[in-house]
Amino acid sequence: MTEPRKPKLVAETMEKAPDQLGEGFDPGKAQTVVCRLYGISRVLENLKNGVTLVHGPKGCANYLQTEALCINRKLGPTLSTDVREKDIILGTEERLEKALREAIEIYRPDVITVLTTCATDIIAEDTARVVREMQEAFPETKIFFKSGGGFIAAYDQGYFDGYEILVKGIMEKPKTRRKDHVNLIGDLRPGGSDRLELIRLVSAPRVKRL
Repeated sequence: MTEPRKPKLVAETMEKAPDQLGEGFDPGKAQTVVCRLYGISRVLENLKNGVTLVHGPKGCANYLQTEALCINRKLGPTLSTDVREKDIILGTEERLEKALREAIEIYRPDVITVLTTCATDIIAEDTARVVREMQEAFPETKIFFKSGGGFIAAYDQGYFDGYEILVKGIMEKPKTRRKDHVNLIGDLRPGGSDRLELIRLVSAPRVKRL
């Protein structure tokens, strides 16, 4: 039995030293990375009385659920619009509106985050318009929208997108400001590099933890 043939780019990367790969070569582009969708969800998945609605194929939402189960991490309600092939051709806006109505009726959430996927980003549906109209119809629920397409950006950009929603859209502005005080936000994965960096920062001399 012969070995499976490696993709050309990966094979060349494995066989050459870094200084032989050519100017401007980014070895990270020859590797797989988690998509933007994961980063956003990771930040917002446990908002109190919050729901994540993945606007795309059900496999995208299933990945978020499976990944959380694999590392025994709590995950809030994560739903899918279950976009299929015919929806890509005929449009998905009605499916999104229906899913939002059902999510609000069943969960009565304070916050819903709508995350598009590669499939719905590629067909360039006006997801923002649907979200805007549903926000007007249900003002008691905050509805946010972000693109989660992995071909646009990776999970690290997703973290920034999620924190933007959290800080600008959900958190209340402080009534007072304390001099020489800052808030540090991290993903806090057990053993993760972000957690280690937070420990290093708050352990520095003259830093008082509250």
